[in-house]
Amino acid sequence: MNLSKYLVFLKALNWKKNVLFIFLAISLLAISTCTSNAQLIEKLDTPIVELTDKGKRYPLEGCFEILEDKTQTLQIEDVASSEMASHFVANKKTIPSFGYTSSIIWLKLKVNNKSQNPHKWLLEIAFPRINHIDLYWPNTLVNNNKAFNKKSSGSAIAFSQRELSHRNLVFPLELLPQTEQTFYIRIQSHSAISLPAIIWQEDALYKKDNKELFLLGIYYGVIMIMIVYNLFIYLGTFDKIYFYYGFRGLAIVLAQLTVDGLSAQYLWPNSSNFAMRSFPIGSGLVCIAACFLSKEYLALKINFPTFEKILKCLVVWFSFLVLGCLLIPIDGITFGVTLRNIASVINFTAFNFVILTFVMAVLTTRKGYRPAKFYLNTSLMLVIGGVITILRNAGMVTDNLFVAYGFHIFTVLGEVCLSFGLADRINILQGEKQAAENNLKLKEKDSEIFRLRNVELNDANLKLKELDQIKANFTAMLVHDLKSPLTVVRTTLGLLDSEETIKDPKIKKFIGVSEKNIDKILALVNELLEFYRSEFQEIKLSLQLLDVEQFLQTSAESTSLVAKTNNISVELHCESPLPKIFADVNKLERAFSNLLSNAIKFSVSGGSIKIEAKIIKGTGIEEGLSFLLISITDNGEGIPPEAIPYLFEPYQQAESKKKKVGVGLGLAIVKRIIAAHGGNISVRSQLGVGSCFSIILPTYSNITSTTMLNAKNEQVEDVSNDFSQTNQISQTSQTSQTNQDRDLELEEILKSEEKNAESSLVLLVDDDLINQKIVKSLLEKWDYKIDVVSNGTQALEAFNNKDYKLILMDCYMPEMNGYEATFNIRNLEKTKSNGLKLERVPIVALTALDAEETEKCFKAGMDDFLEKPFKPDKLKEIVKKWLPNKVV
Repeated sequence: MNLSKYLVFLKALNWKKNVLFIFLAISLLAISTCTSNAQLIEKLDTPIVELTDKGKRYPLEGCFEILEDKTQTLQIEDVASSEMASHFVANKKTIPSFGYTSSIIWLKLKVNNKSQNPHKWLLEIAFPRINHIDLYWPNTLVNNNKAFNKKSSGSAIAFSQRELSHRNLVFPLELLPQTEQTFYIRIQSHSAISLPAIIWQEDALYKKDNKELFLLGIYYGVIMIMIVYNLFIYLGTFDKIYFYYGFRGLAIVLAQLTVDGLSAQYLWPNSSNFAMRSFPIGSGLVCIAACFLSKEYLALKINFPTFEKILKCLVVWFSFLVLGCLLIPIDGITFGVTLRNIASVINFTAFNFVILTFVMAVLTTRKGYRPAKFYLNTSLMLVIGGVITILRNAGMVTDNLFVAYGFHIFTVLGEVCLSFGLADRINILQGEKQAAENNLKLKEKDSEIFRLRNVELNDANLKLKELDQIKANFTAMLVHDLKSPLTVVRTTLGLLDSEETIKDPKIKKFIGVSEKNIDKILALVNELLEFYRSEFQEIKLSLQLLDVEQFLQTSAESTSLVAKTNNISVELHCESPLPKIFADVNKLERAFSNLLSNAIKFSVSGGSIKIEAKIIKGTGIEEGLSFLLISITDNGEGIPPEAIPYLFEPYQQAESKKKKVGVGLGLAIVKRIIAAHGGNISVRSQLGVGSCFSIILPTYSNITSTTMLNAKNEQVEDVSNDFSQTNQISQTSQTSQTNQDRDLELEEILKSEEKNAESSLVLLVDDDLINQKIVKSLLEKWDYKIDVVSNGTQALEAFNNKDYKLILMDCYMPEMNGYEATFNIRNLEKTKSNGLKLERVPIVALTALDAEETEKCFKAGMDDFLEKPFKPDKLKEIVKKWLPNKVV
């Protein structure tokens, strides 16, 4: 920002009408004068303080010699020895200042009392936050060893136990007339260390105290009046900004009372614990209250949302620091952190926070927000007062009345300015309120109508949401509760079918018919679940490059096996070569299976089904793009024209001469799967002639060039090839096995390998007793040793006691479900007590939920997925997969 722009900015802020620059000029003048005095003092050597009868006040500017004990091991005898004399360094600052340090600071002070009359001399250190300060002076000389007198003070000593009742740290000096004495001062503190030290005659000190206490009374009185005034406004308006103002003012009073030494004297005179913690706690509370006040006063949610988020984070940070000040022992270490560390962090963060508030006030003022000008003035006054205090504590300025009470002065001015801003805010709010009332009167009738309409609409929406939630909960419960008993029936039938003792072919036939009916029920349940997910959740796709020609060839072959039983032929015509597409194989298989099964269902005996695929070019805005067109045509009875617009809606079925069982969800699911792939589906039909369903999908070239795969904002998730393969394995567990030769061959291989098998220990975790018995009987039949538990808690106990080679884990159980149990088992596997890693035990999800839950299972740490209900051979395959050394 150049000079001209800066002047324009100052003019925009109306600085000429503000008294801020008057205070700024006074502050800079005082600092400049004090700094020049400090420079003169630095040129002097360390003098001996000479006391006379006429002198009442002796500032110890540059009179100390300093020794820093970083090891914290030196005793007074060591420090006072002749060997250590050369280690002392003369102080060149007006006020010795050491900041936050873990070292012990030793000071040497030589005093020559040239007074003729006895006086009571007092050493005052006007920095009451120092925790431990000890004053030593020689007493007698015994066997060439010096003995020392000692007096102690500091915030670590309760105020009621101090020798002199004074808000600052005051020591009586035992000085005889016409004698010279050397004093040693030992300082150790968690707070910052600054030593504005003065030697007083007693009467002079108490006169000075009377003046200072009068000024402090005015200071605290003004602040308390403003706090009480704004809290009364809060009680009348319940506007939280006035509460934040009062909270901030009280926090400032707490911190400033500690700085002035009054909190230890009046608030907790018998507790050194609070005396040492009160300043960092008060500083943290000031910052917390200032964050809330800044957020509301500057309307950051509207003007600067980013700053609002930063202030919310700072509230959490300062709250954490204040809690640390309360909990960390005074002289202890917690997680490598001491009270000194916390105090220094609060000090550093608070300094940066003041700068941040100044920046926020400047930016909000430039935006034209009127109340921000008052806040900017307050921030500037705090900055000026803080700078003066920092320079004083650093010993860079002479300690006069203006410097000593600079922070008090500018704090009061800032609070008054902020209070004026709140009063101005009341005027703004009243004007806005009046304008709002006028607008309200003009639109009262319309608002009442809208209100009634909104009430009706809200009631209707609530009822719809309740119905949707009831439907969603009912669907999820129905699917899970249906599949669990189906698992028992399906597995039991499988066991009966495999029993060699059943010779009656009729019973075998009945078992087969029962299994087919269970498959039909399972297909309906899965269809219902698929529709529920597509309606209430986003469809998630596991994408991979798909060879369309091979996919259609497989679909046609699978359809032919069923179509032949109805004397229907299936023809496939593909325009070669067909491009690859990105697709979820499992979901696309489900969509095409539904369309082809409908074609078989509604085709007449002796008819045919044609599957055709070709490439078409886009037109209009899609010109230059290519798409894959797949059509499925049958010569069935056709669809009535009035039913076609609603054909892809849920629970809709066109009238048909063939009364087939169904719930009318299949085509709705197909449409949503195709839409999730970025495609579209349409239908043409003529009664008595047949129907043609056309699917259009984007090709791989479209996706890579335009990245327009995901139409209608559906969520698409890429997963690994392993995950896709696992999904395929899990999905195929839902379909009946059609290749009998492969079954017989697999059975012969498994039986031959079973002879040389050795036992392996398996853990089954399932809360269903019937499932436990069935799975246990199957595994024991295949010569496995198996333990059975009913929930995740028991599984963890069993895992700790035995070395299992495989775990079959149900997902939903009481006490601890399968996901939590798997997560805990994986954590146990990471390390043992001796630090060695455990071998990873394969965990297979064995649940009534479907393959859509595989992602959740794998995230929990499971390795495979077997959906209930399952056939015994599917269980045998998955056990064999994870226990390859054990043949079943």
